[in-house]
Amino acid sequence: MQEAGQKSDSITLVSVLPAVADVKALRIGRSIHNYAFSVGFESMANVATAMLDMYFKCGSVRNARFMFKGMSSCSRNVVSWNTMINGYEQNGESEEAFATFLKMLDEGVEPTNETTVTWIAMILGYAHNGCVNEALNLFCEMQSHDIKPDSFTLVSVIIALADLSVTRQARWIHGLAIRTLMDKNVFVCAALIDTYAKCGAIQTARKLFGMMQE
Repeated sequence: MQEAGQKSDSITLVSVLPAVADVKALRIGRSIHNYAFSVGFESMANVATAMLDMYFKCGSVRNARFMFKGMSSCSRNVVSWNTMINGYEQNGESEEAFATFLKMLDEGVEPTNETTVTWIAMILGYAHNGCVNEALNLFCEMQSHDIKPDSFTLVSVIIALADLSVTRQARWIHGLAIRTLMDKNVFVCAALIDTYAKCGAIQTARKLFGMMQE
């Protein structure tokens, strides 16, 4: 197309950049970035987001970070924020992903379902690695932002609490399960039974087991 003298528009770039990302052709990606900059397409939100995704998938976190910092506030929509969060996560930079998520909230950008996933991934990561307090703090912070946990998140927190063997904490999370109408969920209930048993509250665990419908 270039050799034929045809000019590329923004749709052309948005279409070709995912292909560049798939084959991890970073050199070609940079060339396309230079072209976008020269014709003024770099400031367009869809082009900029496609380039961010390309840089992350090519393993060039530094270029993606540099580009995102240079984007104007109007170009930073929820899709570009999600691209940054996912890109950091895919490149093993979980803490940077979460920091970006918090900055996104600070700037008043409304998160999508895809962004809630970041909270769950972080909570799970802490819980599975024995960092109970960190998992709990993150869970509480998640609630302070009015992001409702699902049963999967709740089970993760309950499992983490089981390691503390503190009945007061078990009752707290049980109360939360009741308030969010998840206390009848079979997985949540099973996790609560396990937690109460590990806390030595055998009668409570037995009572919960008797109340289970399945």
